[in-house]
Order: sequence, then structure tokens, then C-alpha cells
Amino acid sequence: MIEYKNRIMGGFVAGIKPWWDGNHLVDGEIFIHPKFQKKGFGKLLSKYMYETAIKKYNVVSFNTITFKCYAGNPHLLR
Repeated sequence: MIEYKNRIMGGFVAGIKPWWDGNHLVDGEIFIHPKFQKKGFGKLLSKYMYETAIKKYNVVSFNTITFKCYAGNPHLLR
């Protein structure tokens, strides 16, 4: 979680999955409040998430999927 002036700006959640070659970081999501997007906070959280996963859980792989969801997305299914 990342905060500014005691308000939550964003955070991340992910799982650790044991695999034959070591632990994998899976099903991760990074979320930033729209007001704070495009300011580098997502990159900061990503870096922290990866570094923590490596140090704390000996993660050897990151599995990622991207989904951009916002009201103005013309490709969003309704």
C-alpha cells in the first residue's frame, strides 16, 4: 500500500505459487487511484513488489497479465 497525507493512493496484491523450478509470483494486481496515475507510483510499487518477492519468498519467475479498465476505454465490454 502507498499513502500520501494519510490517504491510500494505491497498493498491490499477489500470490506465491510453488512450482517445479521454484516459487512464482502469480495473479498480481497493482492499483493506483486515477488522481495519482501517470506519476511513477505504479513503477515504484512494482519494483517494491518484485524485490520483496525475491528477498522474502525466493521468487524465480513473475507471471503477468495486463487489463486496463476505465470508463473511457472503447474496448471495455459492457
